[in-house]
Amino acid sequence: MMRQTLVLAAGICALAAAGSAMAQPDNSPQAAEDIVARAHARPMGFIATSGPDVAGHYAVAIDVSGIDPTTPAGWARINRRVNVGLGQLCDLTGAHNLITGPDSPERAACLAEGRAAAEAQMHRARAAAERGETVATLGISTAG
Repeated sequence: MMRQTLVLAAGICALAAAGSAMAQPDNSPQAAEDIVARAHARPMGFIATSGPDVAGHYAVAIDVSGIDPTTPAGWARINRRVNVGLGQLCDLTGAHNLITGPDSPERAACLAEGRAAAEAQMHRARAAAERGETVATLGISTAG
């Protein structure tokens, strides 16, 4: 019985060593940038996030095509999309993490900065709609 246990333990150690040798991560800065770019440059429904860029900025594009911002329902729908987009953007920047949680001062600052930019764009979209023009996307960028 003891011999079988030792053989089993030796086999497990050999598999673990082989697995860790094969799965060594590439810790180069370029590899880290590639991983971040792949993870965060993809659409998520009506929003698409990206970043960080070379300057360390993150961005979110919010699709508002087909929504009439001149109506109360359309304005509320755009506002909900902006809230979701800002949440994703601030999570992406690291303003919400496991230690500080969703109520961190960093997240509050990120949301405030993003909200100011979004409000200006929302009002421009409403003015454009009143002139008969369409706006398809709101874009918000923030430093990481």
